[in-house]
Amino acid sequence: HDCPLDLTFDLVQAPTLTFENNDIYAVIKYMDVNFRGFNASKNDFIQLFGITSNITAGVNNLTIRKEGAISNLYFRVAITEIHVDLKSTNVGPLPLLPAVADLLEHVIVDLAVPVFNDAFKGFDFPALFDNVAVSALHETFQFETDLLLPPI
Repeated sequence: HDCPLDLTFDLVQAPTLTFENNDIYAVIKYMDVNFRGFNASKNDFIQLFGITSNITAGVNNLTIRKEGAISNLYFRVAITEIHVDLKSTNVGPLPLLPAVADLLEHVIVDLAVPVFNDAFKGFDFPALFDNVAVSALHETFQFETDLLLPPI
């Protein structure tokens, strides 16, 4: 079935990436998010509301952990800033939006990220990789590994 809602993301400014001490951060400024709904009488989508957000998020402690024969990529998610503002609405006044935006920011930063970090155990690398290493420093992300290829 067709979805009667449409969600678009528009990056007004290109994101920036920072690599330092095995931490990677992305700064997204002025990301417009538009929610549109299908209007059957006009047979077209109409703007419901739009928000602008600024986010600074990344991963910390980017490391490779080796446990027995298995290596895995491990990191912790970190959000240092998230801010949401209503820029337009066609569904009437949304007086609770600032409170909802604050609640959303707290849910993401104080609940979702810690739960993810506690549950995340890393991404396993297939057995054909050995001596895997990653590093992030001075605007460079480096991935090194030995490939273990079966005899031909």
